[in-house]
Amino acid sequence: MLLLQVEEEPGELRAACQALQSFIHRVSLLRPKMRFHYCVNVQGAISAQTYCEPSQAGVCVLNGTELVADWRHYIQPGPPGTPVPCRKLHPVLGRATRLLLPAAVAEAGISGELSLVPAAALCPCLRPLPNQPAQLNTVSVFCYDPAGLPLPATFLRDPAHLADWERHGYVATPDPGPDPKEGLARPDAGYLLHRGGGDAAEPGAQPQTLLLFLLLRYADPFQDPPVCDARTQQVLVSHVEQILGCSAGAVREAVQGVVDAALEEDAHRQRSQRRLCQALPVVLEAVSSVVSSSTSARFRRACLQSWQVSDTPELVAALSGALTGVTRRRRLPRSSCTDPGPPWAGSPPGQPPLPEEASRDIGTPRSEPAGEAAGAGPEPKQSRRASGTPEQGQSRDGAGSSQDLSQADELWLQETRSLSEWAS
Repeated sequence: MLLLQVEEEPGELRAACQALQSFIHRVSLLRPKMRFHYCVNVQGAISAQTYCEPSQAGVCVLNGTELVADWRHYIQPGPPGTPVPCRKLHPVLGRATRLLLPAAVAEAGISGELSLVPAAALCPCLRPLPNQPAQLNTVSVFCYDPAGLPLPATFLRDPAHLADWERHGYVATPDPGPDPKEGLARPDAGYLLHRGGGDAAEPGAQPQTLLLFLLLRYADPFQDPPVCDARTQQVLVSHVEQILGCSAGAVREAVQGVVDAALEEDAHRQRSQRRLCQALPVVLEAVSSVVSSSTSARFRRACLQSWQVSDTPELVAALSGALTGVTRRRRLPRSSCTDPGPPWAGSPPGQPPLPEEASRDIGTPRSEPAGEAAGAGPEPKQSRRASGTPEQGQSRDGAGSSQDLSQADELWLQETRSLSEWAS
């Protein structure tokens, strides 16, 4: 516990208190098992906050370092009632990259090895909702020194120093001054992302933020254990700009790997959603053509009544809205929200994933079993009911004077009612 009593101007004191609170919040993110109490009394106005992670379920491990993975520390929640598909981050971990130490650091007596471990995560996680449109619009960079303390650096403010954003169709610009939002961890650098082609965001798209974690690691072969003492930390902090500048290429290559892995997941979601958008008009056209081309007035009336519409155009509009809403609300089981492995732990570069790995991708349609694809196996029950023999079809066509619906109309009416119940 640290107690301080100072006498300063209220404005300066409030700014200092906000900086102290932001520092404590950042430190607590790498120490989830510790409880941090922050309490300030400014002219009778008390501001108190406790930072801790009550459950290990909200913690992920990055190369031996525990990180608070609760999304509420990094982005603001949506309006009340907005569903949250997943409350945890799922960072992609990169390789440890060795950094060069400039001459000034070596002259200061630092002879160990300094490395950078990058990690990236999309926040919030939308894997349980594969059909929910998303819009990636911001990047937040969190850098920590070997002691686990925030390490702000001017080097990080340039988006080009960390990744080639145009590779994924984005234009990154520095955030001129991200306002510190109450309850959120303040990043060391922030970027704004825009689509290079000027494509407008889809209505109802969920805003997402790309979180980048840069963890510095220090190892001294002449120390056992290799700890980062106060003197070493002071030297590294005072020369952080030179260290990152000397290894600018290595830093960018390391961060680019985790950025590519994280944004590839986003690109895969967009491809799956485009395929779904192309399939929905086909479904609507098929249903509307069956209803409009039917010669049975009773069948058409029953279809319109089941959807509570007056004509076929209204039926198509109702079907379109219902199918869009239902597909967007599709939720995958929790098992789909697992932590991905490092981008270098999968298939070799340039080699496509195995078929069983590709089938586990989000939104990838399952292939048909071999027996069904070859026409083998039992015929579905619905197809057997709808087929019938040619003689039966001719006898029903000849009975046009009867008011009873044909077997095909009965099946379509049943499917339309089932679709109405499913959409509602």
